[in-house]
Amino acid sequence: MKIQSTFHIAVLFTSLLMLGMPFVSFAQQTSELAEAVIAAEQDAKADVNQGRWGAVGFMCGCFAVPIAYLFQPPPPAARFVGKSPEYILTYTQTYKAKVRSRQTGPALLGCLAGALASYLYVLVSD
Repeated sequence: MKIQSTFHIAVLFTSLLMLGMPFVSFAQQTSELAEAVIAAEQDAKADVNQGRWGAVGFMCGCFAVPIAYLFQPPPPAARFVGKSPEYILTYTQTYKAKVRSRQTGPALLGCLAGALASYLYVLVSD
């Protein structure tokens, strides 16, 4: 009787251990992906010069807005050394979305400021 109960406990322990492994792996993967999102957002913030995009919008007009939206430079490959494919994919997608956002807004504001300045120039010069 004692051997059977020891066997049942061993089987139960092994089953619980095997069932818990995917959850541990999922939790580690989730934290790695969250780390990728945070790093991508911080790097995109540091890499994009919003003043430059505002000046481009001011000088080039509304042509700058689609350029700012479509132009998304890839992140430097050195940031991916030793990272998993899931990390790289998540980082790249987040980085490009954040870069697009940080470029398009200032380009639009620059475009509007340039249009207003042109309008005021024409209004004053007449």
